[in-house]
Amino acid sequence: RAGAPGTDRVVGIGMDSTELGVDPASFVDAYRTAETAGLRLTAHQGENSPAVDAATAVDVLRVERLDHGFSVLEDPDPTERLAQRRLAFTVCPNANVRINPDRFEHLSDHPVARMREAGLLVTLNTDDPALIDLDLTEEFTRTAEVFEWTWEDLVSLSLDAVDAAWLDDDERRRLRDRVNAGAALAAKTAI
Repeated sequence: RAGAPGTDRVVGIGMDSTELGVDPASFVDAYRTAETAGLRLTAHQGENSPAVDAATAVDVLRVERLDHGFSVLEDPDPTERLAQRRLAFTVCPNANVRINPDRFEHLSDHPVARMREAGLLVTLNTDDPALIDLDLTEEFTRTAEVFEWTWEDLVSLSLDAVDAAWLDDDERRRLRDRVNAGAALAAKTAI
């Protein structure tokens, strides 16, 4: 309800949990209401749903971000289109391995590197840190080790996360400056 305590802290909506057997288009009314209210839009799609469902979330629900979303790699059309659009993907490689070991036996099996190579705007995330005992530092460290990412790759991922953040342009610029300054200081200190 408008004006309820805490509503001033709500910036967006999304759908979570299982994607199996769920047509994302069935949520269109809720997403249009949220969009009309000025909320940002995301959807948990493309983790265990096909590329067509991830594309539906983008095209029908008009989401700005896909949580997981790696199934888009199954189809070059949405992959190319979403790469050009710079639609954000919140990807959780280590969490996917811990939660879905049948799908990803090893972290090296995860498509996060292929997503980046395809030009998708990928951000690293923890998914559910309390459930899987994982923090963002560990996510970055383990993923970087397995995929042999450089310091520059990690800084690039951090800057991509700034681009994906639901911030206004001024806040985004300030955060980008902080990431660049921190990265420069860390690189200088490490020498």
